[in-house]
Amino acid sequence: MNIEDLKKQIEDDVKTIYSTDFEVIIKDTDQVPYVDHPDLTFPDLKNKQVKCLRLETCVLFIDIRKSTELNLTKRPVTLSKLYSSFISSMARIAHYFNGKVRNIVGDRLMVVYDKELCFRNAVKTAIGMYSVVEYVLNKHFSYSDVQCGIGIDYGKMLIAKTGVIKHREENQENKALVWLGRPANIASKLTDLANKSNKIGDTEPVILMTKPVLDGYKKECPECESVKNDWWKKRYFLDFDYDQEIYGGSIYFKIFGE
Repeated sequence: MNIEDLKKQIEDDVKTIYSTDFEVIIKDTDQVPYVDHPDLTFPDLKNKQVKCLRLETCVLFIDIRKSTELNLTKRPVTLSKLYSSFISSMARIAHYFNGKVRNIVGDRLMVVYDKELCFRNAVKTAIGMYSVVEYVLNKHFSYSDVQCGIGIDYGKMLIAKTGVIKHREENQENKALVWLGRPANIASKLTDLANKSNKIGDTEPVILMTKPVLDGYKKECPECESVKNDWWKKRYFLDFDYDQEIYGGSIYFKIFGE
């Protein structure tokens, strides 16, 4: 195939997808899907349809602070150990609290939850992640090199399967799930702001969440220490255009600090 044929094929595919008779079939679910879920398909150009899922739940992001600086100042062997231990530890914490890791890009993880008890699981994941970073990983790296930011939001997300059909070893590498909607964007933005200086020069807490997340957590975990002691505080000086309240805290499980 020459470049002219490739251009025409792409133009024809895009034209088909944007045509008025191309159907987007959306099915609601309470469970986090996997990439080969039967109700998720690549765009079917022959039958002019694509299947997507919609899930209302919590989504959490975490990444390392000052990762660029770390990459410039640390030896490759040290970086390899740092990133390997960080990703594996964060994934294990997520799995322990029933989270499903659905994206890993560099030092950033995305975790999504089944709808049932999603507030409890998401907030406890965040607390567990901070506990491990602060009191386990930093024992092995000088000057508290490993610092993180965590953001959580709640709402409806449309889940689409993207990529291209490949065979053999390239198959898995050329497909992924895309999480479309406000919650994923808000959680990602909160992650960028967490544990960084705000516009008045104060450092934001490690964990930031929207009011719907905190409200849901209070209902599902009324006896949790952070709820009973009102440790989650409203944030006032985030450089963030958002129409709901944001709360935060640098809260950890005591057993990790002992």
